[in-house]
Amino acid sequence: MRFSLRLGPLRAGLSGYTPPAFASLLSTAEAGGDIAPFVMDFANGLGFDSFLYWMAIAPREGDETQAFIITTDSADWTKTYNERAYIEVDPRVQVFIEATLPCVWNQCAVLDQSPRVAEFLATAHRYGIAGRVVAPLRDSYGNAGMVALGDITENWNTRRDSETRKRLGDVALFARYFHEIFRAAVAQRQLIPSMRSLQLSVRERECLFLATNGLGYEDIAGKLQISINTLRFHFDSIRSKLDAPTAQQAMLKASKLGML
Repeated sequence: MRFSLRLGPLRAGLSGYTPPAFASLLSTAEAGGDIAPFVMDFANGLGFDSFLYWMAIAPREGDETQAFIITTDSADWTKTYNERAYIEVDPRVQVFIEATLPCVWNQCAVLDQSPRVAEFLATAHRYGIAGRVVAPLRDSYGNAGMVALGDITENWNTRRDSETRKRLGDVALFARYFHEIFRAAVAQRQLIPSMRSLQLSVRERECLFLATNGLGYEDIAGKLQISINTLRFHFDSIRSKLDAPTAQQAMLKASKLGML
């Protein structure tokens, strides 16, 4: 899928050694050029045809985190994912919550076949998502995210699986360089989350309603039967959509807009 991604001109500020393979990514971003061709060439070189970057970032000092997403996935899939709160059952999310190293994810490897997980997998497959390489990300504040490369292939042959796993180190390094470039762009160019244009989902309204009624994160997570980490992802999304620097201001804004 063709897309364009211009984040600069900016000062990436990356120190240390830059591998030759990533030098053009860095220089193009700093000059304000389109880095999408590099991103997709890297993905295509591993046999993948889609790209996803998801990260919790504080846009300004003192703000709470918001969800920043760059993806070649279809707008319909993004809308469906949001409306059905698939982040609660997406196996890729469990990878970047629990792991620190990149791994290969595919539908055949998912052991949890609860009804909601099965629904997610079937729906994702209809939108062309069957396999992914997932590289978890952490920033210096402990905020979580990921870079994922994906395609429609369900059953990889042994050769492709082996070749992909040999390059997981390259995927991890690529994910880190992309994140550092994107984070610099958020800070220097005041990028806004792509989710700003989306409506709150039913689940996000539930989270805000419970918070407005005085429940803390642990109580809300327990009532909704989700993990605290997943609840944090919901509030990242809420703050992104409402352009609210804190959860408290998100609650006030949602109340004024009649969302609660």
